[in-house]
Amino acid sequence: MKQAQTTIQELLKGRNADFDASKRIKLVRHVSNHNVIGMKYSGTVLDLYNDRPLFLKYQQHQRRVNFEGVEYFVSFISKGADSLFVGVFKNNGETPEPAAKSNECYFDFQEVSGFDDIKEKVIIEWHNPRAWHQWYYNQMKVIAIDNSNSRKSPSSSSRFQQFKLNTNNRTKHIEESTIEVAALHQKMQEGIKLCLEAEGFTDVIMEADHIDIQAKKNGLVYIFEVKTYDTARACIREALGQILEYNHFPLGNRADKMYIVGPVQPLQEELQYIDYLRTYYNMNITYRCYSENDITI
Repeated sequence: MKQAQTTIQELLKGRNADFDASKRIKLVRHVSNHNVIGMKYSGTVLDLYNDRPLFLKYQQHQRRVNFEGVEYFVSFISKGADSLFVGVFKNNGETPEPAAKSNECYFDFQEVSGFDDIKEKVIIEWHNPRAWHQWYYNQMKVIAIDNSNSRKSPSSSSRFQQFKLNTNNRTKHIEESTIEVAALHQKMQEGIKLCLEAEGFTDVIMEADHIDIQAKKNGLVYIFEVKTYDTARACIREALGQILEYNHFPLGNRADKMYIVGPVQPLQEELQYIDYLRTYYNMNITYRCYSENDITI
């Protein structure tokens, strides 16, 4: 354990390329529970956080005016003035789910990468406790950092002990989520294979040389990298390095065309990004959406 003379802004800087101080960012401090998807939760916010999937649902339910136009927020759970950093989230806007009050809604908050090594391991001193959401330019002092390699709670003398994080419970949820993602990935692969065969592709092979799907048509070789994320951008980001390695690493599998297949339709800017990659870098790459409802891509 060491005391750090720095701010949370300094600690977060440079960890994610899209997250920087030029964006509209808020600091958010959760200190009490409220309705969780329309139902009152009887436990404390710490109890709620120990069921992290439920905590994330709770976090999505907000007054519209507090997050409208906010691009990112840095999330904390609190005990008194001590506030524990629990992640950075991107605001993708409102979801269609109706809220009980007209001035409230549910937001699509997506956790962003780059902060896992300090998540749940940094405590800040929250200025002005009455203001539970503040703009990012309000500097917040870091008062404790857990530098241990263990994810378990530090010793009882530590400030972290007050948070009593149930890492075993969250590990269970992570394992369950991993199983669900693997099942969805396999289901998508099998559905895509049927689609390709119906479109006249031949030699459709799954999971050969680490490639999700390989196929041939009219003398050309195609590779398909399947991703399960809920945005086309996330699918592209995750798949891009893999398909480039498959196609360009020495003795790799040379393909005439490379496809990234995800479960969601791309937004206009995501299509523009693909077009840019194809034009500027001369990549023969395409994004396609897999639809489970009618088994099409």
